[in-house]
Amino acid sequence: MSDKPELQHVPRATALVLSEARSNLITRGRRDSAGLLVCEPTPACLAAVNSDGKWGFISKNGTFIAEPIYSVVRSYSCARAAFSFSSVHRRLYQRAVADMGRSLFGDCYGFVEMKWGYLDTSGTTVIPSSFEAVREFSEDLAGVLLNGHWGFIDKYGNLVIQPRFDGVRDFHDGLAVAKIEGKCGFINKIGEFVVEPIFDDLEELSEGLALVEIGHKYGFIREAGRFAIALQFDGAESFRGSISRVWKDGN
Repeated sequence: MSDKPELQHVPRATALVLSEARSNLITRGRRDSAGLLVCEPTPACLAAVNSDGKWGFISKNGTFIAEPIYSVVRSYSCARAAFSFSSVHRRLYQRAVADMGRSLFGDCYGFVEMKWGYLDTSGTTVIPSSFEAVREFSEDLAGVLLNGHWGFIDKYGNLVIQPRFDGVRDFHDGLAVAKIEGKCGFINKIGEFVVEPIFDDLEELSEGLALVEIGHKYGFIREAGRFAIALQFDGAESFRGSISRVWKDGN
């Protein structure tokens, strides 16, 4: 491919991820530059690279915008990328998945004894590494784990929703799933529950409906929390293209 990044400027480097911050596009490539995919050419198109066991970011011409000094980095979202200097590689979210539900924690970044911060697209540390686990930014807010509880920060590291939740998901259309005392609901951007935490599990709104679970039965609610489809299924998936896959009694 003629427009792939020139990685010969990065000795012993392995490119894993290209991300275009404007659209949050993530293009995953092989661990070899020969087969690396590329995103559309914009100034914000950056690649995470590993050089001698440390991670950094390069631009499409192979120039480092963040030197390879990090143990772990994550893809850019809302012009922010999470990083950690720590090197302990037991995934914190594996414990969280077991304790609190995969839907809340499957996409968070956290490792036992690691501290996380964020870079901007110039490679500058804009949020110091002080969090136990983090999520990607969405709608300019990111979920962070601090002292064992989840809250949200803005793009400059200010806590806009104080840590008090057992788990969170990302904001979409002004709402985020939050879990407290074992139950899930929707919060707004000031941390207030707009749909009370009464559900065992709750997914993001998709096509105006959110999949919910109570007592191993599944149904769908609207944004205001009213049921659109009653709890009746033994399993279900969120709506995609006006269709949801559901099943009863193993069928």
